[in-house]
Amino acid sequence: MSASAPRLTPSELLYRAFRLSGFCYLLRKALWRNRAAILYYHDPKPDVMEAHLQYLSKVSKIVALPDLWRSISTMPLAAITIDDGMIGNLALKAVFLKHGVRPMLYLCTGIARAGAGYWWLSLRDRQVKAEDLKLLDNRDRKKILSDLGFDQSHPAIPRQAMAEELRSVLDWADLGAHTRFHPILVKCDDAECWEEISLSRRELIPLLGAELDQFAYPNGDYSEREVAFVKQAGFASARTCDPGWNDAGSDRFRLKGIYIDDDASIDKFAVQLTGVPALARRLIARLRGALLGG
Repeated sequence: MSASAPRLTPSELLYRAFRLSGFCYLLRKALWRNRAAILYYHDPKPDVMEAHLQYLSKVSKIVALPDLWRSISTMPLAAITIDDGMIGNLALKAVFLKHGVRPMLYLCTGIARAGAGYWWLSLRDRQVKAEDLKLLDNRDRKKILSDLGFDQSHPAIPRQAMAEELRSVLDWADLGAHTRFHPILVKCDDAECWEEISLSRRELIPLLGAELDQFAYPNGDYSEREVAFVKQAGFASARTCDPGWNDAGSDRFRLKGIYIDDDASIDKFAVQLTGVPALARRLIARLRGALLGG
């Protein structure tokens, strides 16, 4: 569905009402102000990104994530990040070049290197839900996936992740790490957690000629252990999924983000930029985790 021509469902009508009422404008003025919003997507389509960038450029200055800290001043800033490194991201090149925007693509480096599949995509048309597996100890999650026939080191056909294209992607995007195989880090033991973080920094050196120095926590889940490992591995920053904005004093290893739906209409996008849906989404996820995982 195009971001510019959504079907007017009740929820879309509500988003439009909020946007036209001035609610989004007032919240942005009150909360965003002179801070930075780090938006995060997964697999948006070019027409959606085109519409979003057109709107975003009217309400903020869009900068590359590595330039964020020297850009903070008296105006709202925005940085675009995209998680997982899916092959569909390649179609966004022309849109980003047109707008002069350099996104941060966080890669699952083990998946990229092996040409493997994303474990949650293997659950399509199955009774097992990805959200349920995220609550399990990582060994149990991998055991269930293995029993279902999924091998995280086996090449996916058709290919799901960017791989050999990554060197040329550096011409229009920055690359960061999102672990090797996207486990929920807080569900891993110390050894696996360290391996997923530390190897994701240097695993693609043969392909890219450099280490990755920006990190994003899978599913946004982290604890003091993960923060310490990210620092020890030598990363310069780490983005969470904690909703909110960032300023010059923000913890570089607990950067806040604002979730954006890959197919969000402009009305929904305007509402999501307030941070309210991201906050509600995160609270619901944590409540569900507490109820089902505790």
